[in-house]
Amino acid sequence: MNWRQKALGLLFATVLGAGGALIFNLYALPLAFMLGAMTVTGFTALSGAPLWFPRSAFKVVGAIVGVFLGASVTLEMLTPDPSWITGLSAQFLFNIAICAIGFLVLRKLGQLDRVTAFFGGAPGGVTEFALLADEAGGDLQTVAFMQSARIFLIVLTIPFALIWIVGGDDYVRQQISLSDVHFSGLAELTLLAALGWVAGHFMRLPAKVFLGPFCLTVIAGHLGMLDTFEPSKLWLQLSQVTLGVAIGCGFVGATWVSAARLLVLAMILAVLVISATFAAANALGPYVPKSFLDIVLALAPAGLMEMSLVATDQNADVPFVMMFHLARILEVSLIVPFLWRYVARRRPLRPPNKKPPAL
Repeated sequence: MNWRQKALGLLFATVLGAGGALIFNLYALPLAFMLGAMTVTGFTALSGAPLWFPRSAFKVVGAIVGVFLGASVTLEMLTPDPSWITGLSAQFLFNIAICAIGFLVLRKLGQLDRVTAFFGGAPGGVTEFALLADEAGGDLQTVAFMQSARIFLIVLTIPFALIWIVGGDDYVRQQISLSDVHFSGLAELTLLAALGWVAGHFMRLPAKVFLGPFCLTVIAGHLGMLDTFEPSKLWLQLSQVTLGVAIGCGFVGATWVSAARLLVLAMILAVLVISATFAAANALGPYVPKSFLDIVLALAPAGLMEMSLVATDQNADVPFVMMFHLARILEVSLIVPFLWRYVARRRPLRPPNKKPPAL
């Protein structure tokens, strides 16, 4: 794409995202600003529309969301409860099970080669796992598509599933309020986001663009430096729209026809993973003193930032959910190389697919 095409693609994606957010909000749907933008943009991208969205915008959004969430918690809230140990131990086994389910579905049912099936089915980062698959001889594009589809489908499905199971009365829906628009706190928001981003980079934190600003904001709040910090919720709502557009534009380059087989596999895998998440949350209920909603959001294998936003929207225990997703990131980083060495040593069940589905 040249600069003119990128500009038009960015404008089109932004308009679609804003329109989707307003439609979802009009019908008071869960996490309206992110899910509305994500759904409309994603479906349009799969229709072959020439959308474009800079990856750097995702990082900016991560920093802003990190500041907002950091301002809503305290150091005391982040102190691990001994009762979480049971849940975290179970989560380790749950992550192994999810990796196995993903691999078997994509390898046996999808007939993908071992490398692509392994990294496409494991609950990891889109970019990181796509690059790892490429280095191991897998299909980078297919892995990126499967990882994007996993995040998309889980983030889209979990809130509605919780409404159906937990009940609508327990759900807190966002509403847009133009009267809340003001620029107070914008300078502090920008400074915390920028400094936290830099700190996260130098400290080599996982999800550094999100966790750096989050941790810095929590510390600043603990020191009493943010007593008057009340930025407009408009910035958080705009960040959610931007995040939704970024996720939706992850499907640019694929079409409904070329990716039909992968879409079916992604939906089958999402159903199995979400079902396993709800079953595991129900089994852990008697041993972890948290609500069913909290445990589901803590176990759901989607992105740290996305699930933190879902937890905020549903009035769940955000520190608890974040702690489990941080643990998942670390666990998957340790589990995946070990499991891959085991899988790579085994003889292939069939010759690798030399021509993976084109996107």
